[in-house]
Amino acid sequence: MDAGQTAVLTGAAGAIGQMTARRLLDQGATVIGVDRDASGLAGLASTFGDAFVPLVADLSDEAGISECSDRITGDHGSIAILINNVGVISHSKFLETSLADLRHAMTVNFESAYLMSQNLLPGMVRAKHGRIINVSSFAGRSGGLLAGTAYSLSKSAMIGLTFALAREFGPKGVSVNAVAPAFVQSDMMSSSFKRPEDKDRLLASIPLGRLCDPDEVASAIAYLASAPAGFINGEVIDINGGVQCD
Repeated sequence: MDAGQTAVLTGAAGAIGQMTARRLLDQGATVIGVDRDASGLAGLASTFGDAFVPLVADLSDEAGISECSDRITGDHGSIAILINNVGVISHSKFLETSLADLRHAMTVNFESAYLMSQNLLPGMVRAKHGRIINVSSFAGRSGGLLAGTAYSLSKSAMIGLTFALAREFGPKGVSVNAVAPAFVQSDMMSSSFKRPEDKDRLLASIPLGRLCDPDEVASAIAYLASAPAGFINGEVIDINGGVQCD
């Protein structure tokens, strides 16, 4: 990316978000970090300095998403990079997943990406340049090994959104890609383990024999936002340690 570009990063206070913010800042970007965790954002602002702009927002409903994007465009104008990273986990399988649970996962994980993209894309189109990177999941590609049905569906929808926007807005100078990580060391991942042996069983199924470091996901995101990735459009980068090879 060009130094001085502004990036919006949702879910900035999470494990992947923190590492992604660091990577983007190292590349010279100004990062607007969006999260509902005010104390987490304050800590990042203290660590990263003025180039990290904290924005406390709740993206769990349409009103919160619209308010967030309105504040961004009102305060900062056109945005060069959007990283849709915010997410909530759901472990319930299909017959135990209520419609309310499905709607919550879809709103936070998918509709936030849909609406943030819809609201910030016009500025990218006017500039004839922009990058959108959606943080999907291996669950969206596999149906979910540990994750529940609602989570898997919401992450699959993000992949469909990536393809649709890449085809529509590539001709207008905006590339749209996704990453699909699996088994990332985080609080979200830890919540998937009900017993100690669950983690051992998982590690045995991963060819690399370990969990993914959040910075490994952040590195892929930062690359997609960089100038050398300019001809990559409509791609999903799998980061799963070889669980699925294709």
